[in-house]
Amino acid sequence: MSYIVLTPVGNHKLYSLDQFLEAVRRFEPKPAEIVLCIDLDCPRKDEISKIEDIKVLYNPEIFVSPSYLERICSAREILRKYFIYSKYEWALWIDSDIICPPETPKVLLKVAEKKNCILVSNQYPARTTGYWSGSGCMLTHKLACTLSRFWIGRLGKKNISEDFVFLSIVDKSKYFIREFLGKEARVVGKFIKVEHILR
Repeated sequence: MSYIVLTPVGNHKLYSLDQFLEAVRRFEPKPAEIVLCIDLDCPRKDEISKIEDIKVLYNPEIFVSPSYLERICSAREILRKYFIYSKYEWALWIDSDIICPPETPKVLLKVAEKKNCILVSNQYPARTTGYWSGSGCMLTHKLACTLSRFWIGRLGKKNISEDFVFLSIVDKSKYFIREFLGKEARVVGKFIKVEHILR
């Protein structure tokens, strides 16, 4: 399996980056690339850019607060475009505050093959109670990332998060995915146990 790890790193989530990288380096099989997208005003920018086994992309969306959706949306879009123009078929998206076990890529790929799908969402503990099935821990085939994109939906004064929009497009396209590709769209479940490091 040849795959890459894609990770948006906002300035407000730097607290868990070292622990995250340590976990990703233990993945079996190892990723062909670990690609981070960090904010241009990241206080650790110089230090992170010197880490030998990662590739760093830069997010220019620094005109809003670090915790705003616009920043994470921009970073995810940069990573999505990097992936679709790469030579890899699979990308493992993991947020920098999600710690996954070494068997993560093997298990999620096995699910994708068994279910014949282009996207596997692994559930992770939410910030409050219950579980989320967003882009914090998901395996995507390149087809999923050419079909959809990350953008913030707006309903009046309410925002719809970029990963919800991305996944909604994939979910609602299941008929076309089945018809044109002979594949399923997305599978959701607790396939691996992950830790969500919250602050």
